[in-house]
Amino acid sequence: METTGERRLLPARRDFLQFRHLARGGRRSTYRAYGSKPRNEQSHGEAFLALFQNRFEDGIYLLDEPEAALSPARQLGLLRILHDLTAGKRAQLMIATHSPILLTFPGATVLLLEDPRIKAVPYQETEHYRLPRGFLEAPERFYRFLLTDDDANGDSQAHRQGLDVCIR
Repeated sequence: METTGERRLLPARRDFLQFRHLARGGRRSTYRAYGSKPRNEQSHGEAFLALFQNRFEDGIYLLDEPEAALSPARQLGLLRILHDLTAGKRAQLMIATHSPILLTFPGATVLLLEDPRIKAVPYQETEHYRLPRGFLEAPERFYRFLLTDDDANGDSQAHRQGLDVCIR
């Protein structure tokens, strides 16, 4: 623990005071990783994109569902950031995603994990692409299976098979 005069500061209090000092114009900005803008003045998605833009550089990154904080429009913005990071082989990324938007990244190798195999596939062959595409093309096909009471009779397997038919 650190002492200030006669008072001893707990680590959390010390960190808060340091943060407050820096936020009021101290030598370095605590907001640099977020585009020099306080987190409470940004939405979750804005802060997430700012972190990518200002913190990521050369290196190898493993990302788990980075789209979780992002709207579809912001996912497009993330594609641009990913492009800038990977141009000239500056960064390499391995991304676990459910986003059909991120799956389309030019030049990406899409790996499908099917127990016990891992295989490279075109993004168009993934369920994460086919399901939203099929739903948006004809939502009524899905509602026929989603909005019936068959599950109440223990027929969830029939529902799953029906949904599988919709996305093929």
